[in-house]
Amino acid sequence: MTASLSRILEEQAGALEEMWGVVVEQREALKAGRLSSLQELQQRLQKHSFRARTLEAEREKQTNLLAARRGCEPTVSAIAETEGGEAARELRERADRLSIAVRKLQSEMQILKNLIEESAALHQVMIDEWRRVERAAAFRGGMDFRG
Repeated sequence: MTASLSRILEEQAGALEEMWGVVVEQREALKAGRLSSLQELQQRLQKHSFRARTLEAEREKQTNLLAARRGCEPTVSAIAETEGGEAARELRERADRLSIAVRKLQSEMQILKNLIEESAALHQVMIDEWRRVERAAAFRGGMDFRG
């Protein structure tokens, strides 16, 4: 049973690491102005996210089942304590890898969010400036920017 939980932890960490890689690609594409590739990257991210959510549900189910059978809390650390030996060490290592993957992904997503917000603010400033210039030119009876 713990082998199944260990496998799920490993797969979930892998899925989150794949998501992290896609988010890094999104950040780089946004910084480089490769906006056309963002849609494909978003689709890849959704695919990996679905896989990670599915694995999360499996992990929760497996953890609850093991905890009920062993009379402990439904946490990997509590289950590992009831297991002992090499299996316990493996569970803890895989749980640590998953925790690291979660933190990396959260950090990269925050960076991307900030970059998107900065980009949106810059675009709004540019739009406002163009509108101001257009109004000033139209008021003077000069150029028509509307095409």
